[in-house]
Amino acid sequence: PEHMAAESTGGKLASQSWNLHTARPSERFDLWQNAINASHYTCRLDSKAPANFNAGITATEINDVRIVKCACDPCRGGRGGSEITRDRKTFFGLLLIDEGCNEIAIDSRTARVEPGMALLWDSTAPIRFRLLSPIRKHTVFVEQKRLLSLFPNAHDRLGDVLDWRHGIGALASSQIRGLSDEASHIDAKRGPAAAEMLLHLISAGLEGGGDQSRISASKTSLLARADAHVTAHLEDPELGPQAIADAIGISVRTLHKLYARRNTTVSRRILERRLEHCRSDLVMNPSASITEIAFRWGFKDMAHFSHAFRRQYGETARAYRNQHHAIRA
Repeated sequence: PEHMAAESTGGKLASQSWNLHTARPSERFDLWQNAINASHYTCRLDSKAPANFNAGITATEINDVRIVKCACDPCRGGRGGSEITRDRKTFFGLLLIDEGCNEIAIDSRTARVEPGMALLWDSTAPIRFRLLSPIRKHTVFVEQKRLLSLFPNAHDRLGDVLDWRHGIGALASSQIRGLSDEASHIDAKRGPAAAEMLLHLISAGLEGGGDQSRISASKTSLLARADAHVTAHLEDPELGPQAIADAIGISVRTLHKLYARRNTTVSRRILERRLEHCRSDLVMNPSASITEIAFRWGFKDMAHFSHAFRRQYGETARAYRNQHHAIRA
């Protein structure tokens, strides 16, 4: 059959597989769309595949982690409001390219992810992808709360292309491929330990990406502590530079310098994190009012919230909410 699903037996980790090897040309696009949605969470492919289009997927569940191995001919698609609302959980997707090139667009940023490179994306934000050549890749899916518990600054890495050809990133990449390939030989009782080890390696690889080479270890630690405090206290409307500096034992001036190295400000960081949570709640909590959501995440003034949301996302919060109501209807 053109769509196959098989689970490992004998108490080993479970995997499912899909391929198009024997599918009729007229069925390939729909079958591939279904396989993508079943394995990668909900997305939308743009156009019909050519008659000779070929692809295959193996998805492995390891405790609270899903690893998806995919080989695919060029295609393109994405996740918008309609697809986002269908997924009840919020998750991070970590894309790792083995062969080929994948072009990813997140908000106004477009990145090319090539062999040995990784990219983190967020299930609550629109995303576009375009496979520029036949590709082999792995994608790791993990619930946002789970990864944030290990790496509170995960949102800082969204959309960054990380070079995982060497160091901790290479170890994480090897672990991802190894767990995917060896799932049928791993006792399911060992799954939680394997997943925990993988998430720690991924967290370390993410922490080592981006601007770490330009900041000393001590300053990196201080910045991580500042971000962790921001994440933990977003609901406090009085959260600001002085409170953060006091919490981690540095001066406000030093705190501002830390964020300046990231080409942002303390206030901007707080605002962006609050807006991210508000946008997520607009999607995931349709019964909550916009005012309730804004106040929940520390905004004290609805006019300020409305202006900031529109400037960040190009439309009002009400328009964003109404769009999703229309989709649900």
